[in-house]
Amino acid sequence: MSQARFTRMADAGVAVVRGTYAERGDQYGDTMESCEWLTLRAVAKEVLGISLSKDTCRLLAVAGLVDVKHERQVGGFKLDHLVDGAAYTQLLIGEMEEWRQRKVVAFPPKGGDPDQPHRSRVG
Repeated sequence: MSQARFTRMADAGVAVVRGTYAERGDQYGDTMESCEWLTLRAVAKEVLGISLSKDTCRLLAVAGLVDVKHERQVGGFKLDHLVDGAAYTQLLIGEMEEWRQRKVVAFPPKGGDPDQPHRSRVG
């Protein structure tokens, strides 16, 4: 029996997304791991008065990138926006799953190091 259309089309789309992010990963390096999120940290400190960990910054930045990629369709359809958006959405799923497993607070106790895990349970 042949695969359902949804499965065939989704598998084809996943192959395009994987090919694109693999190529870009080779070009850009592992920026999601190496980025220090200096601007995001500075803004969080200034606006919210909190120090965010590198992991929390990455999670929030990826969520923002998902929004940006989908919003770009407002200027007209472009397949690249869907491909990038799908990759960032998959990344966000992975980041959220990792965060849920860690269940650490988004920011440290007063005076704590934001890059050290804090084992307080959240939500």
